[in-house]
Amino acid sequence: MAARFPTAAFSIITNGSLLDREKLDFIAAHDIAITISHDGPGQHLRGPDPLDDPDRQRWIEALLTERPGRTGFNAVLTRENHDLKALKTWFAEKFGPDIFVGLEGVVNVYDAATAIGTGRFEPAELNSLTRSIFEALIDDPNAFGLGERINEFYASIQRRRPIEALGQKCGMDSPDAIAVDLRGNVMTCQNTGAKGVHKIGHVADFDAIALDTAMHFAFREECMSCPVVQLCKGSCMFLEGEFFKQSCANEFAFNMGIMMAAVWHFTGMVVVGVNAIDNEN
Repeated sequence: MAARFPTAAFSIITNGSLLDREKLDFIAAHDIAITISHDGPGQHLRGPDPLDDPDRQRWIEALLTERPGRTGFNAVLTRENHDLKALKTWFAEKFGPDIFVGLEGVVNVYDAATAIGTGRFEPAELNSLTRSIFEALIDDPNAFGLGERINEFYASIQRRRPIEALGQKCGMDSPDAIAVDLRGNVMTCQNTGAKGVHKIGHVADFDAIALDTAMHFAFREECMSCPVVQLCKGSCMFLEGEFFKQSCANEFAFNMGIMMAAVWHFTGMVVVGVNAIDNEN
């Protein structure tokens, strides 16, 4: 691949359950960055844990040993698993203190099971999520890879980035982005698959492809008046109704923690509230 695409960078997100020696050699030969999706102490809420299988754990540990600078973990925060201190401790005890653990973010509510389960934060739990993010970033402004988000928030202020210049969180609103499976089916995004309404065309009929399964945040009133929209960027654009409402609450709590940390590092002060300004007065 490197010979055919010398300027391309390749990365794969995986749960690590299918790793073996052949795949590790392929990964090394093509310098592929690997991110292993794993929720640490909350993995049981997502599904089977590959680390419970000695053979699978062996290959995951081999990948971490052989490619330490090109392999790390990503976790999703959920109702029962959003204590970042506990998350950091869990991975440190498993793989050592230098292991990189990033965050995919907070869980979005894609279905009814998530709506009544891992994605259903109570108000007190949303406050706990915000506090957990804030405290982690106070201790380390680059914790869990979130330093880039703080810097982006600063840049949005410095450059006076208007909301009209802001793209959707996933980037799938860009005319240069497209999600395609190995059969050539085009879908809303890589998370949906091409079954049902989320199949939006085929590469064989490129001009007929139309992203008509989503709503950009510019058309959501709550987003256009949100203080953390520069960080959230509208969350998931194909959600609607109660699923979007619940996801929005989760994203607000998550990104408020980042904004509070950004303000603290800049001013030394703690945000205690956000008030709307009437631009007409």
